[in-house]
Amino acid sequence: MRRRRITIGLALAGIVILLNLPLPTALHVKANARGSVSSFQNVMSLVVYRVSEAIRLIRSVDEVTEEKREMAEEIISLRQEIGRLKLLARESRELMKQLDYRQVESHRMVMCQVIARGDISGWWQTLRLDRGSDDGIAPDMAVVTVDGLVGKTTTVSAGTSDVLLITDPNCRVSCRIVRTRAFGVARGSGVVADGSLPLEMICRPTLPRLDFVARDQEVLEGDHVITSGLGGVYPAGLTVGHVKDSAVDKSGLYQSAGILPSAMMDTVRYVFVIVSSEL
Repeated sequence: MRRRRITIGLALAGIVILLNLPLPTALHVKANARGSVSSFQNVMSLVVYRVSEAIRLIRSVDEVTEEKREMAEEIISLRQEIGRLKLLARESRELMKQLDYRQVESHRMVMCQVIARGDISGWWQTLRLDRGSDDGIAPDMAVVTVDGLVGKTTTVSAGTSDVLLITDPNCRVSCRIVRTRAFGVARGSGVVADGSLPLEMICRPTLPRLDFVARDQEVLEGDHVITSGLGGVYPAGLTVGHVKDSAVDKSGLYQSAGILPSAMMDTVRYVFVIVSSEL
């Protein structure tokens, strides 16, 4: 306590002395004090400047990071929009192609969209369409695309139709080879979706085959195969596909040829049902 009083007294005495110094002496003391404090002030000013710059840098980094995040989100959004526009453009081109085909064909046709597929992965055995009897569709009508024959209608309701594809073994089509005019019957060679095979869901059906071609007829790879018009279901002249290979049947009575279908069964989205062979 006593030491504290002494310290306070000395401080007061010092203040009194400073206040009563002669003017020249007081100015000299102030100058010396200012010189002593200036270095400390310079250091503190530098520290404050550095801290301010660091804070400014941190804020700028945060702003850049936020800007990058916003740019990344915008890029993702633009890419999604570009993908959507590309899809719409592709569908538009496909629809225009289908409509152009419809205008030049000599059959009365109903355009349909595929809304479901059948039981076999890869090459589907059946399709379901979004049109039915309300649109004039009935069973056993040919179904085609711009590229070629797809199959025929089977079960028909008021608003939907099921299509049996030419790749299904239950589908048979009377055909002829354009180059030689040789006749034959095309039949699917795929797995029948009747549950007879445990692994039928992962089986890939083989190509349709053109059977009962006369042995003396020349059959070459690439020969164009079309419908013959016999049988009443498929009008004459519809493209079926092209010959991939041929061989004499094991019975030795006729030739059999593998057919590569012209229509893409696994990706088709729009088809036409031929409801009348005359306009």
